[in-house]
Amino acid sequence: MLEFFRRIFRNPAPVASEPDAGPAAAVEFIREDSRELMGHTMTYRIHRGPDESSAKAYLHAQTVDRGLLYLVVETPDGTWCRDRDGIYRE
Repeated sequence: MLEFFRRIFRNPAPVASEPDAGPAAAVEFIREDSRELMGHTMTYRIHRGPDESSAKAYLHAQTVDRGLLYLVVETPDGTWCRDRDGIYRE
């Protein structure tokens, strides 16, 4: 069994020295807003990006694991958001 793992892992893939951020790196954090509604606090993390593809790339790379948390990326072409149910255009 040990020989099996040695064969699989003997030539590991090279590790990049710096991660390739791609278009998502162009998205910048602007502010965080909170709103209270019927005893629940909704949190909006507002970002700004240059275009739709950058916004989508950034949102795909993020994880939202709790309700009432919304990631928002404003672009000249429109606003893209992510919550725990997925990515959508506002």
